[in-house]
Amino acid sequence: MVSREDKCRTMPPDHQNRTSAEGDSHPSLLVTRALFVPPRLRSQFIERPRLDRLLARATDYSLTLLKAEAGFGKTIAAASFVARTQLPYVWYSLGDTGADLLTFLVHLIHAFREKWDYVGEKALALLGQRGGAMRWWVAVVDLLINDLLETLDEDTLLVLDDYCNVVQSEIHLALERLIEHRPPHLHVVITSRTTPSLPGRVRWRVSGEMLVIDSTDLAFTADEIATLFEQRFQRAPSQEMIAVLQAETEGWPIALHLLTQTLRDLSPPTLDDLLHKMPGPLDLLFQYLAQEVLYGQPTEIRRFLSETAILRRLESDACDYVLERGDSAEVLSYLSANSLFVIQEGDYRYHHLFRDFLLKHGDVSAERRSTLHLRAATFYRTRHNHEEEVYHLLAAGEYTLAAETLTRIARSMVYSGRHYLLANWIDSLPAEVSAAYPDLLLARGHAHRFASRFREALDVYQRAYEGFQAQGKAGDQVRALLGMAMVYLDTVQPVYAEPLLLRALRLVEREDKSRRAQLLVMLAENKLNMGDLLKAERLHRAVYRAVSEEDIPAMDPRLYLRDGRFARARQMVEGYLQRDPWGMNEARAPRSHREPAVLLAWIDAMTGRADSARTYANQAVKLGRTLQSPIVECVALSRLGHAWLCGDDFDIQQAEAYYRASLAVAAHIDVPRFTVESHLGLTLIAGQRRDVAVARASADEALRILDETGDGYMTAVVNLALGIALTLSRHPEAGSRLREAVRRAEQCGDRFGPCAGRLWLALRLEQENDAGRAREELEIAFRSMREHGFDFLVEAVPLFGVRDEAVRNALLEQFRSYDAAPRFRGRHVHLSPAHPGIPLLGDHAALGSQDSLLYIQTLGPFRVRYRNREIERSAWQRTKVLHLLQFLVCKRGRRTHREHILDALWPDSTPQAAAIGLRVALSLLRKALAEPQAEAGEALILREGELLQLNLAAGIRVDVDDFLRLVSTARATAQSERARAISLFEQALGLYRGDFLEEQPYAEWAQPERSQLLNTYLASIEEVTRLLVEEEEYDRAKQWANLLIAREPLWEEAYYLLMVCHWRLGNRALAVRAYERCCQELESELGVEPSPHVRALFEQILAE
Repeated sequence: MVSREDKCRTMPPDHQNRTSAEGDSHPSLLVTRALFVPPRLRSQFIERPRLDRLLARATDYSLTLLKAEAGFGKTIAAASFVARTQLPYVWYSLGDTGADLLTFLVHLIHAFREKWDYVGEKALALLGQRGGAMRWWVAVVDLLINDLLETLDEDTLLVLDDYCNVVQSEIHLALERLIEHRPPHLHVVITSRTTPSLPGRVRWRVSGEMLVIDSTDLAFTADEIATLFEQRFQRAPSQEMIAVLQAETEGWPIALHLLTQTLRDLSPPTLDDLLHKMPGPLDLLFQYLAQEVLYGQPTEIRRFLSETAILRRLESDACDYVLERGDSAEVLSYLSANSLFVIQEGDYRYHHLFRDFLLKHGDVSAERRSTLHLRAATFYRTRHNHEEEVYHLLAAGEYTLAAETLTRIARSMVYSGRHYLLANWIDSLPAEVSAAYPDLLLARGHAHRFASRFREALDVYQRAYEGFQAQGKAGDQVRALLGMAMVYLDTVQPVYAEPLLLRALRLVEREDKSRRAQLLVMLAENKLNMGDLLKAERLHRAVYRAVSEEDIPAMDPRLYLRDGRFARARQMVEGYLQRDPWGMNEARAPRSHREPAVLLAWIDAMTGRADSARTYANQAVKLGRTLQSPIVECVALSRLGHAWLCGDDFDIQQAEAYYRASLAVAAHIDVPRFTVESHLGLTLIAGQRRDVAVARASADEALRILDETGDGYMTAVVNLALGIALTLSRHPEAGSRLREAVRRAEQCGDRFGPCAGRLWLALRLEQENDAGRAREELEIAFRSMREHGFDFLVEAVPLFGVRDEAVRNALLEQFRSYDAAPRFRGRHVHLSPAHPGIPLLGDHAALGSQDSLLYIQTLGPFRVRYRNREIERSAWQRTKVLHLLQFLVCKRGRRTHREHILDALWPDSTPQAAAIGLRVALSLLRKALAEPQAEAGEALILREGELLQLNLAAGIRVDVDDFLRLVSTARATAQSERARAISLFEQALGLYRGDFLEEQPYAEWAQPERSQLLNTYLASIEEVTRLLVEEEEYDRAKQWANLLIAREPLWEEAYYLLMVCHWRLGNRALAVRAYERCCQELESELGVEPSPHVRALFEQILAE
């Protein structure tokens, strides 16, 4: 095969033009056949299926344009595609043949003649006539089209490589005519650095006849970068490394290629080191850019490129001001059109590596560059873009001006999640400059705190305090003290926070009510961290009453969490998530242990909602890493451990691994207080293993830390954990530890701790054969469970619940007996030594209802439970009342106009009668829900003018939402955690007791959601069946496959999976029978045969 670099003799241009004009030489003598051969793919070439799929769409378009800057692999992409496609193609690399029309046409015709030697004979003969190409080009193109029309009987690609080399405008006209009148099977593919000057290109784009593949498509994705490095180095790079490579190179193929070439012989550790220092090893790339891009540009363009490289964003007015010119918009348009590494993202910017190249190799003196930076700073100051102003002031060495601007913007940068950038800028100031601006030191302290560098934060806050003190600014001294106090609030060390808060309070003037309110709220949080829940609540409520509602939240949800009002805490945090001031938005500062996902993970672990706890904890881990907040990650990892210690499918090994990971992060940030929850978890694990020594050691370490930092609530919780561990080990000190836990929890004002402690104390007394006292403790515990909604202690497996299935079932039976009788009928409860070996699905009806005020079951029979007690049908009084509630459930999450309700529920009534019917039904509905509404303290049915809405935030849950959440989580974990995904799918399917609102089979307003849910249900059965097959659990898989077939006999994949199950279990006859039934159903209902893969499986079964 001839390479692209082969040289073939051609006639000089002046002779070419002369001979063709005179007609005394045949134009075929001009042909360079090497131009018809695609470049050879090198051995290190990697396949890119994503790009091939894009190029495969070329057959749907008249023209496909691959347009990108140098080094983006346009030619290689086209060559690799045609090498693997089954389509016939014609290749023509223009090279210098784009200089004149004659040479182009001759080569174009001969490119086709390489495939079909009879094509273009008349066209070539006409080119040999006097006048040549300039006179006859229209007829020549038409003759070629006629030949192709008769020749092409299948889709064929014409690839014109390096079309940017075209010089003569008539070539554009000739190609446009070919495209406009092309045979239906001909599809043109162009590679070019610039947009071709084809007059019809805009029309083609608008009419859908032109496909553009640009640098965004040609750039390597993260997966492709990983594949490239794995192929070159036989070693997959880390995810962090892939992110670095993608950020630095922006997927630029030539940069990645040269990088791998440079690093080929380096050892893996050196490879990682060098990648972190990019673009250090890219000298070859810079040479390439100099030769291929910069030096080929006109002097004025080179100057523009070199001088505007100081700008991070290329705004035309900024370029005009900085360079003192008025045509920057036109120049930027030229750069973009000519693919000079300008990327348009709203405004323009240079490719990162190209900008690095310009800054290092552009012809700009240091003095001129400083002047440009100062002009840029002035421009951005007038536009109030202070971050860009600071960037250019620092680059110009104007540190005092930069410090003054930073002082104005520091707070907004810190609290918008830009603290790392702010810290870098402050650190780049000379020490004497930053010392003169205590506000900057204060901001630097915030940045340290949000980065979990707490010791450094305290040091800088102290320096800021001293700076403000020297300036005599008492109000600013308060700000520095608050910063120091926040360190101890973030790390839950109330002993150290309180004196700082009291000092700050003494410095605040009484007239400054807003600042005093802020300090008092912080004191309330500190009381909460101490475990003094009653004082915390009283203080918070007093402040809330004294200031406007907008200034502070009504209550800290952590107070409800710590005093056992879990449903209220969950409702509050979920409300914040909906409004999003506390939400999952990542463009902000981290909130330490107050992150909503972190709080919800704790609430759900405490109440036995294992799957939800794991979901929230995983979200929190991800969020901590995204926000670069080790403290959030540390807390989230421990909560993930808790999540794996609860639920029927609790997993001690997984929980322990997460606790160890959390301890490692806590050691890294040097905050012992954040090891407490992991030590608590390890205490519970040691109890499950009956290892008293480890349980004691873990609990003692946690209690030692809590004694130093001061947190009565967590002290009670750790004592409870140790008491449970000792009870499981039948240790004689178990009872005293549990009583200590109950005493401390009651002192704090916690409701849950005493309840859980007494439940375990009853079990311990039973071990000691003290049946009388055991009954007394159990009755107190059961009364508290019923009063405060702690039923989950026996109905689920919460963090501090009973994991032994036999014991839990016995307790549940006793609890139900207690619930049915005024006094507890004392039956003995025995601890079983057995450890439950397999997870149970449990009662799915309890999912979501345990800690919700109102739980609505819509799948299957329609039921409403208030505090897990079903509301009787008679309470609704009229059918329309029930229909109204069902309609609002169907429209949950959004407001509905009363007219829509009237049309749906009273379609045949007069407007007046319908309005009366709605008014009566709404009144009766509110009456039926009066008791739960009174407990919620807010309306369950919201009304705003003519709009009605179900108030989900008041503690209402719907089983459909639980079903969809479980399915979504199962799908998200199916690849990484197959066993967990199976469990989640089975829990979801257990909730599907029947179709959505099956009592309303003809209601049009329920039909869309019913159909969607049914499809999700059926698809979920297929997915769990497939996972079980992959796990080789064929008996379970077979049951689900049969269920799917029973529900939907035309679900072909169910037969396929059932055949696999029977086959793998050795039941060949049953597998054949399943296939025969599949054929029968598809033929009788649809008149089709099974799919090829089903038939292939059948033939494989028969062949054995």
